[in-house]
Amino acid sequence: MSSGKFKNPFHKPHIPPPSPLPPPTQDLIQEPQPPTPALGPLPPTVLTAHILPYLSPTTLLPLSLLNKTWLSIARNDSLWHRLCVLHGVRVGPWTDGLQWWEVFRIFWKRRGNWKRGVYGVKVVEVVGIGDSVNCFKYDADVLLVGTRRHRLHLHHFPWTSVPHLSLSGHTHPIMCLATTQQHLLTGDATGTMMLWNIFTGGLLAVVKAHEGAVVGVGFVSGVVVSAGVNGQVKTWKIQTRVETETIIREHQKGLRKISKKLQKRHVEVFEKEIVEFVHANHIVAHVGDCFCVWVGEWVVTGGLDWCVKTWMPTTLAHHRTFRGHTDSVTCVAVHANWVMSGSLDKSIRQWDLQTGACLHTFLGHTKWVKTLDVSEEWLVSGGWDECVLVWNWKEGKLGHRIDVQKGPVVALQFDEEKIVVGCRGEDVQNALIVVDFGEDKHENKNQATS
Repeated sequence: MSSGKFKNPFHKPHIPPPSPLPPPTQDLIQEPQPPTPALGPLPPTVLTAHILPYLSPTTLLPLSLLNKTWLSIARNDSLWHRLCVLHGVRVGPWTDGLQWWEVFRIFWKRRGNWKRGVYGVKVVEVVGIGDSVNCFKYDADVLLVGTRRHRLHLHHFPWTSVPHLSLSGHTHPIMCLATTQQHLLTGDATGTMMLWNIFTGGLLAVVKAHEGAVVGVGFVSGVVVSAGVNGQVKTWKIQTRVETETIIREHQKGLRKISKKLQKRHVEVFEKEIVEFVHANHIVAHVGDCFCVWVGEWVVTGGLDWCVKTWMPTTLAHHRTFRGHTDSVTCVAVHANWVMSGSLDKSIRQWDLQTGACLHTFLGHTKWVKTLDVSEEWLVSGGWDECVLVWNWKEGKLGHRIDVQKGPVVALQFDEEKIVVGCRGEDVQNALIVVDFGEDKHENKNQATS
């Protein structure tokens, strides 16, 4: 055996206790803090005013499904009204009787349908059989239609084949129209331009504006702009003067005598307001025909010479010429600082309004482009290939191809709810085709071809 003392393997050595800490100095002594109160539920007014406005709409809508309390909080009317204003939701007859959260929900679904290309199609007859739609313009309340048989119809929502008001005056096909809050301006195939009271339908003024068809008209800065197919662009002032008219009415026997001097006749004096166009300026905008004009902050024209040109709206001083198309320019539109133009060369070009640079060329149509419209997010075009193309113009990409297949597309306009299209198909010439991205209003839904 080995010598020595036996060591227990489980034995722990003795560890001396730590030395006591020195007494705290005066700087380290802290004042006693009151206990933190428990955070109770926030009042609904605090949630609605300070928290919920910062949540996304996709977060707010599911909150209403939690319970009745959250339902009342998440559907606060002022909250959703604020969101509608921030997102620029257009209101009109379709919003009558709806709460603001319902209005926004419909808007949000439409927005998603635009991105996914989900839509329904319906055909709305707006003029009589045998006639055809040449031009139209609509807003939330009123649809105005000009036809080949020189009819001018005003429809209220919802649109039907029976117009609310028919205006008579033109004797040739109506080619273009424009509106203000009070007036309607129209131009026809013989160069005649007319001004109307949009509320009463009364004809206010008539002028022979151009030799040949009027291809476009518009209001800007207190003047009227018109463009003729002969290549001229003109500006007009609208002047009003008062004429006095005297009517003498002979009295018949048996009527009570008015006075000795007016015993046999009665004189009536009327004041009549005369409205007339006064020519201000004119230019020859293009070498050859002018096919289109857009009137706004600038006057933009396109023509046979393959060029897009911009002009000062009141003086018609030349601003810039955009070159790049390889055939006639047939349609133009403007959004903010960008000009969009369509052409017989089947392309659409995006131009910088200030520099004149071509920023992008959109290729997708298989025949020439007749009409287009543009918004903050989308560019919509139509042409002789019987298709409507929806472009994400900021990304330069084709979003959807809508095969209308109802004849060449001659006119279109769109908003966040729908695209309205006028076609030359034999069975739809008297109608407008509505491509609806709204609620499930139609049984058949179509997935647009991307």
